[in-house]
Amino acid sequence: MDKANLLYIMFFINILVMIYTFMNIAKQEDLRGYKKTALIYTTILFPVLGLVCLKIPVGKR
Repeated sequence: MDKANLLYIMFFINILVMIYTFMNIAKQEDLRGYKKTALIYTTILFPVLGLVCLKIPVGKR
C-alpha cells in the first residue's frame, strides 16, 4: 500500500475516533472538572499516535 494512501486512511480514522471520543466525553457527568483536560489529551494523543504508526515500515522491499 502506498504511504500517501495509508496517511489518508489513518487521518480519516483519527478524525472518526476523535469525534466519537468528544461525543462520549460530553455525555459524562463524572468528568465535570476534567472535560477540558480529556479533550486536550485526545486532541494531542490521536494525531501523534497516527504519526507514530506512519513511521512503522509497511511493505518495505
